[in-house]
Amino acid sequence: MLEKALKILVIHPPLPAFDPFGTSGIDSSISQYGDVAKLAINIVNFAVSFVSIIAIIMIVLGGFWYLTAAGNEEQANKGKKFVLYAIIGIVLIALAYVIVNTVTGAVSSGFETE
Repeated sequence: MLEKALKILVIHPPLPAFDPFGTSGIDSSISQYGDVAKLAINIVNFAVSFVSIIAIIMIVLGGFWYLTAAGNEEQANKGKKFVLYAIIGIVLIALAYVIVNTVTGAVSSGFETE
């Protein structure tokens, strides 16, 4: 009886520890990112830098339109709106960056074992 139990343990090793996101099965040779949180942060950092450049261009363009309006109310309003929308966009970009980094930090630190 004992031999049969030992054979079962050898054939069927114990199950791995509980891993709700399945990160222990990620093959590190596939990508330079070992976990999903790092990948998400890198994607958001790239998007933030790209969209920030566009927002700065919109501020400069809106300021140019406002300064060169020369009494044309329509062009002055167009410039004001461009600057306003670019500033709102920068605020949203900053919020997205903070939210993603906070959530991924909380998730990754919550499942670390030492």
